[in-house]
Amino acid sequence: MLLPQLEREGLYNSFNFNVDNCVPNYYFAANSSAIGARVEVFLCPSDGAEPPAKEWGGTNYVTNFGTEWDSFNVTNGVFHILSSTSVRDIVDGTCNTAAFSEHAMGIIGSGNPSHRLAHLRQGLRRSTRSLNQADLELWCATPNPSDGIDTGNYGTLWAWRHSDYRHVLSPNHRFCTEARFGVPIVYGGVGFSYQYLNPATSFHPNGVNLLLCDGSVRFIKDSISRGVWQALGTRAGQETIANTEF
Repeated sequence: MLLPQLEREGLYNSFNFNVDNCVPNYYFAANSSAIGARVEVFLCPSDGAEPPAKEWGGTNYVTNFGTEWDSFNVTNGVFHILSSTSVRDIVDGTCNTAAFSEHAMGIIGSGNPSHRLAHLRQGLRRSTRSLNQADLELWCATPNPSDGIDTGNYGTLWAWRHSDYRHVLSPNHRFCTEARFGVPIVYGGVGFSYQYLNPATSFHPNGVNLLLCDGSVRFIKDSISRGVWQALGTRAGQETIANTEF
């Protein structure tokens, strides 16, 4: 919906919105030209890397999926798949609730040596080893987690649904994920999916930019307290935070 406001009406009109983007193969085929477009305003100049799929246009700006490791269907943040969240649902206040933050694309393997920061690496834990979200968080906090795979790359694509981050781990923490069976899926029931602990990340020194639901932008330091960071991620958690705390 942003494209017409960015003077990219032609790109917007080229999309086939009748194809469900939750069915990737059909969506990709129907929109192969449009999704490869590079939209400069979606890219942070401090990153400069390319998305992992060269046929896709990348983005550094991602939506707030709250503080839970799963839940594409419903989150306690502002966004989720098939979301219909409105301002009236943000009972914590628009000035205390995150809408968008950043995710770096330039991870291990990028041609630019400055884009090889260890704290941005992705760790994939082998299937269903975690007992719960707290267990995966503990595993992810280990400097060199065992029983995992360092996949070493993560990029975000502006034209698909996986442009999200979570207020679980502090900004610029390692990204961790785990494949699991028996988790809720978008159209009901359960199936195979991934549990994500994907924090906001950037190549800015010591923090990330955060767009709040009132339209203001704040620079959030990596050292922000866990409680305040998670409170910013919920739309109706009834937490009390002051703007001097972030």
